[in-house]
Amino acid sequence: IALREVDYKTVLALIDYIYRATIDINNDSVESIFSTASLFEMLEVCQLCANHMMQELDITNCVGVYQFGSYHQNTTLKQAGLTYIHNYFNDLSQGDDLLTLTCSDLEEVITDDNLNVMREESVFELIIKWVNADRESRIKSLPCLFKHIRVPLINQVI
Repeated sequence: IALREVDYKTVLALIDYIYRATIDINNDSVESIFSTASLFEMLEVCQLCANHMMQELDITNCVGVYQFGSYHQNTTLKQAGLTYIHNYFNDLSQGDDLLTLTCSDLEEVITDDNLNVMREESVFELIIKWVNADRESRIKSLPCLFKHIRVPLINQVI
C-alpha cells in the first residue's frame, strides 16, 4: 500500500503508540501526527494533538490553528483559533496572517459578534488589505465582505 504525503517517522511514532501508548508530540511534529492519525482514525492521538495545539495557542499561530481545524473539520481547534483571532483582532490586523484566510473564513471572522475591535475602521482597513494582497482574484469578494461593515460605528470618513 502506498501512503502518499505521509511522513515515515510519523507512521513509526503511531505504530509505537499502538504498542506503548505514548507518543512524543511537539510543535514541529503535531500537524503531521494529527493528519496521519486522522487518516488512520486514531481519535485518541488526534485529541492529544489538539490538546497540544490549544496549549501552545498564541498570536503567532492562532490563524494557522483556525485554518488547520477548519481543514480537518475539528470544531474544537477551529473554535479555539477563532476565539483567539477575535480577542486579538486589532494586533492581528496589523500583520499578514489574516491575509491568508479565504473569503468565507474572513467573513466568519468579521461577522461574529465576539469580534473585539477598538474601531470599526479596523475591519474596513483589513478588508482592503486582504483584497490588495491578491487583487485580481479577491476583488470580486469586496461586495460580500463590505456588507458586513457596521457603517454606523465608523467615526470618520476614510
